Formats: sequence, C-alpha cells, structure tokens
Amino acid sequence: GVLDLGCGTGRHLVALRDEFGAEAVGVDLQGQMVDYGRRRHGVDLRCGDLRSVRLGRRFDLVTCLGNSLSYLRTDEDLRAAAETLRVHVADQGLVVISTLTTPRIESVKQTVRVETDFVAANVEVMSAWDAVRRLQVTHRTWRHDDGTTDVDVLRRRVISVDELDGLLHEAGFDEVRWVGTGLAVAT
Repeated sequence: GVLDLGCGTGRHLVALRDEFGAEAVGVDLQGQMVDYGRRRHGVDLRCGDLRSVRLGRRFDLVTCLGNSLSYLRTDEDLRAAAETLRVHVADQGLVVISTLTTPRIESVKQTVRVETDFVAANVEVMSAWDAVRRLQVTHRTWRHDDGTTDVDVLRRRVISVDELDGLLHEAGFDEVRWVGTGLAVAT
C-alpha cells in the first residue's frame, strides 16, 4: 500500500494508486482539503497531523510531498514527523520526501495564472528569504476573475539536505539518497 502524509486533496495519492494499483491512504491536517479530496477522488483520506498520526499499520511506500515538511517550524516537529515516517514504512519499503532544501535568496516578483475547479485567478507572488528563522516567506495576492482580491502569506521552513539527512538517520533510516536538491528517498 501507499501512504501520503500531508496529502492535501489527495491528488498525488490518486496518481500513485492509479500507477501502481496499490491501496492508497492519505493524511492531512486540513479537514476541508480532506473532505474535498474524498468527494473528488474517492480515496481513503483522513484528518490527522503528520507529527503524531499512528495508523497501526505499515506501507510499502510512504510519501511526504508538496513541501508538507516545510510547514513544520521546530526541530522537535521535524523529528516527530521523521518518526511518523519511520513507524509507517514497511521493512524493505521506501519513503519519498519532497521539500524546500534551498532558499530563494533574491526577492522575485512574478504573476502566475491559477485555474482549478474552485478558483480562477491571476496571482502575484513575492518571495523573500528570512535567514534568521530559515523561512521562505511568500506573499500572494489573488486577483480573482470575479473581481475580488485575497491576500495570503506562506511561511515555510527551508530544511537543508544535511539537516534532513540527519533527521532521517536519527529516526532510524539506514540509507538516504537524494534526487536533485529537494527529493529524498529513504530506506
């Protein structure tokens, strides 16, 4: 089976299920994302915290994608998440993590188009690096097609490759391999 921690609406989980034909379970902290994903994708999504959830079973593949780890700000939270990964991966199983490992130092402003089932907007994005807190701070202004505007701020921790490698080894993973700069595979 496949477990996706921080699954959001389960989009990645559906792709993994369809590709490998495996039982798929997802966990996310945000109930509205879980509810939407259940309705839309018909997969087993559950509300829970990736730092503490315990499902009482192990999976051949455990994923933590979409920068879910970057929303954990403390070392204790990251250690707890690494432990959750470890207790859910089967012997000979794999853990795949995608997270921010390199900060964007320069401030960059860009506009992107977002169109989904529930939003259509041009989004102005401005990111800045907070070196003291090791946070990538992203301000977004959503200019919706209906004329309304929303603003939000993302504060995501950048976890260095060495830091994440150490956390995974500390949690009991024997081998950690890196693919590029933000994708780790642990066994």
